[in-house]
This record gives sequence, structure tokens and C-alpha cells, in this order.
Amino acid sequence: MRSSSFYASYQTQHQAKGKAKARLMPLRIAHRRSAAPKTKDRRTRATTTRREARREAAAGRCSSSGLPRSGSSTPMESSPTRSSSSSLSLPPSPSDRQGRLTTTQLEQLRVEQEVYGIYRLFHGVAPHTRSFISFHLREIGNCGAFWCSRFIDEKMDKNGGYGGGPGQMPHLATTYAAVNTLITLGSEMSLSSIHRENMLKFLLQMKDSSGAFRMHNGGEIDVRACYTAISVASILNVLDDELVTDLGNYILSCQTYEGGIAGEPGSEAHGGYTFCGLATMILINEVDKLDLPSLVGKLAKMKTYAELGLLILIMKVLEGGFRDKPGKQRDFYHSCYCLSGLSVSQYSWSKDDGEPPLTSAVLGPYTNLLEPVHPLYNVVLHKYYKSHEFFSTL
Repeated sequence: MRSSSFYASYQTQHQAKGKAKARLMPLRIAHRRSAAPKTKDRRTRATTTRREARREAAAGRCSSSGLPRSGSSTPMESSPTRSSSSSLSLPPSPSDRQGRLTTTQLEQLRVEQEVYGIYRLFHGVAPHTRSFISFHLREIGNCGAFWCSRFIDEKMDKNGGYGGGPGQMPHLATTYAAVNTLITLGSEMSLSSIHRENMLKFLLQMKDSSGAFRMHNGGEIDVRACYTAISVASILNVLDDELVTDLGNYILSCQTYEGGIAGEPGSEAHGGYTFCGLATMILINEVDKLDLPSLVGKLAKMKTYAELGLLILIMKVLEGGFRDKPGKQRDFYHSCYCLSGLSVSQYSWSKDDGEPPLTSAVLGPYTNLLEPVHPLYNVVLHKYYKSHEFFSTL
């Protein structure tokens, strides 16, 4: 009896609580529904506020870099010559779509915003002012070439040859780089700054009794030294019989059984030394001394064109420039030779200098096409022609 009465009392209380909870449930649901729009509104307002703050920050960065802000007025904008500036629209802010864009796309949007700011700066300028600014931009470029020529000229030793820095001994590698840089600048001042008589004296001093060259006074003797010496002598039009004596025989002794060319006799063949040796033999007109079939076979086994494209992608650093191999830092040296090799491969099927390469010779879009470079001297082709004409008349 006692247990049954207790159960009946518990059931009655439980049912009463259930009815009360059921009456309260619609009220709670209604409260949640009425509160939801408010929460959404607060989130929307917060998101909008953050988006506006980021947009203001981006505009502030443009202003700090000398570019006008998107919503501000500048003296140039009030120029009476400005006619259609109101039709310009600001590119979308990177923060507006940050959740849907990759890092590369975000960087592209930032660049577009900067370009837009520069465009707005020039768009509101009077025509005569634009000519004035363009003139000074050209002069800045000319000044850069002037000071570069002066800097290199200061590195030339009184006895010929260029050192790597002030007070450093002349070195064939830096001499080769300095001469190619001055030729790339291409101005008459740059070309006339090279003292060819002293340069010939320096090259003769680096000549060894074996027929090869040493990199500097007391330095190593190898095929790299031979190439840099002959390349400089040939492009400056000072190549003579004394420089060429026994040189072909030395390089021939560096060709291995595989067909490639080593840095010195008895060493292993190397791609870089193979280029240096082959280019040297072509420049001194003794390339027929080499075993060309085995050399070409060696090169053909090394890389295919598809592998070359993959190699270029691997060597490229996302921030720009190229490196020797994965894990290494990017540098100008490997950036130069990666791009030079890519340019040579792009134009390898062109029969004439002015003939554009086939689309199949350019990996990716045709906008990846580089300027043609001379395959022996490694300078831009039209700069070589200008220097050849200049030094041929001296």
C-alpha cells in the first residue's frame, strides 16, 4: 500500500511538471526566434565594421606610400584637365574576399590596388605635367646606368681586369661579369669605359704554359677560366693568336669518355664545364677537335625538354628569383643562368634572329617568352650586336 501510494503521488507530480514544461516550451522557442535576428544583426554589423576598418587600413597604406587614398581628394584630382576620373572604380579589397582567395590572388589584388592608385595619380595630371614626370623617370634610369658604369669602372685594376670590390685583385670571373654588365647597359659611356689595351695585358698575364688560363694571379687553372678569358677577348675584339695558343688541346684533354667536358684533365664531366669548353672551342674555331657525336649524345641523355620545364619550376622561388637546388637560397648568379638557359631553349628552333619561336617551344602561355640571348656570350642579342659594332670600329 505504502509503495503504491508513493508511486501514485510521484506520477502525479511528474505529470504536473511535464505539463508546466510543455507550457513553457513555446515561450522559449518564441524567445529564441525573436532573439536570433538581433544576434545576426550584431554579427553583420561587426563584420561590416571589420571590413571597413581593413579597407581604411589598406587605403592608409596607399597614402603612406605616396599614393592617393580612394576616397580622398588631392590637388591633382582637382585639376581642370581631369575629365573621366569619376568613371574609375576601385578594385575589390583583398579583405572583402579573403576567405575565398589564395595567397597569390590576394597578392594580385594588392598589386592591382597599388597600380590603381598610381593610375589615379597620373590620370589627374595635366598633359604637360605627365611629360615632365616621364622625362624625369627616364633620367632616373639614365642616372642608374651612369652610376652603375662608374661603380664598375672603379673596380678596374690599373693593369687591367676587374676585381669583385674596391681593393680586390682582378679576377677573370668578375672581369667577365663586369664586361657583360657594361655591354648590357649599352650606352656609349659604358662601352668606352672598358680599357681594351689593359684588358689584353691582363688576359695575357693569366695565360698558362699549358695553353689554359688561371682565374687570378696564382689562382686555379680550369676550363671556366678559359671560357671567361676567351669570351671577354672575343667580345671586345682583342682576341689574338697568343691567347689561343695550345688552348684547344687543353680543352680536348678535358673531354671524358662519356663525351662531356671536365673542369680539368682527369676530372668528371660537368654540365657547366661542358658549356664553357664547347663555347670556347667555338669562339676560337677549333670545335672540330672535340668528339662532337659523343658530346651531343651525353647532353641528350641528361635532360629532356619536359624535364627542363620541371627543373625550372623546382628551382624557382615563389618570392622571385632562382636557386641552385631545393634547399638553397636564391641568388642573382643562378637566376641569370636559369633564365639564359630557358631563353636559349625557347629560341633553339628559330632559324633566323628575328624569327619568333614556335608556341610549342614556350612552356605555359606565350607571355613567358624571354628576350633572345647570345648562346656563347650570354648577353641579350641586340646588346651584343651594338657592342660588336662599337668595338669593331676601334
